Amino acid sequence: MAKALIAVVDDDPVEIVLLSEIGNEISSGCDFVGHATLRDFIEAGPTQYPLVFLDRRIPPYNDYSETLPMLAEAGYKGRVVLMTAYDPGLEFDEYPFEIKGPIDKLELLNPDTLGPILSAAETTNQT
Repeated sequence: MAKALIAVVDDDPVEIVLLSEIGNEISSGCDFVGHATLRDFIEAGPTQYPLVFLDRRIPPYNDYSETLPMLAEAGYKGRVVLMTAYDPGLEFDEYPFEIKGPIDKLELLNPDTLGPILSAAETTNQT
């Protein structure tokens, strides 16, 4: 059975490595792919990912109000976990994908938080 491809879109390579390493310890059914820019993620073909972890301030964008519409335009329909070090309390429009968060980046490193998110991605990948 193929592993679920999980995208981590963050301009900080340390964040990508941390989330990938902890995710691999929690789940053997996921493969993590890091993208340093949103453009790179979109050009890679976002529909292959049932789950994407998206940084709130991925340059050159200021917040999710700029990046989420780009995901919708690219045809993404999976789950988006919004990662942040600071939650500005934004309201979100309706999108063709499920949004979870924003979740503090440090909290995502907790297996009790990350485990259920990854399990849901694995289940989605099996259907």
